[in-house]
Amino acid sequence: DGGVTQTLLSFGAAAYWYFSQGRNRSDVQQTQNEIAAGAERMKNAVKEKLPEIKVRAEDIKEELAKPEAKEGAIFDGFPRTAAQAELVDTTLGERGQRLSKVLLLDVPEEELIRRLTARATQENRSDDTPDAIRTRLQVYQRDTAPLVAHYAQRGIVHRVPASGTIEEIATEIKRFIGR
Repeated sequence: DGGVTQTLLSFGAAAYWYFSQGRNRSDVQQTQNEIAAGAERMKNAVKEKLPEIKVRAEDIKEELAKPEAKEGAIFDGFPRTAAQAELVDTTLGERGQRLSKVLLLDVPEEELIRRLTARATQENRSDDTPDAIRTRLQVYQRDTAPLVAHYAQRGIVHRVPASGTIEEIATEIKRFIGR
């Protein structure tokens, strides 16, 4: 949910279509209440693992065909697996497109654990136990981290140190995408 918040802050006024694995029909123009409700649904869905939400090529095509996606799209938290990355690459390839930029919000593992543990206390969240956090990080290392290397070989990965303030991180994201 921190990544979603940072993305919304960074691109709320930009002309990009927002596609989130957890909320694949989300529009950045949603009201604050809708965003909060979506974030709550995502929190409840995560529990002790990264959710593998089934996204079909048709879903991606449908979203990218919308007028709102004319200037581009943001895939937030997606793809998370090699199969999803292949789906995105194939779907975009059929449109004569490809991913042009991959943004990695880089946070040391110790900092992630500290943030999630603090969040558990502040928000009374039972899904952010130390064991659950370790499990999610293991799933990330196993399933998602290899995608970073895949996209780095294509020269499209930009790492943003995400230990700063949300405003600092948003500024770096905007600089990277040229907005």
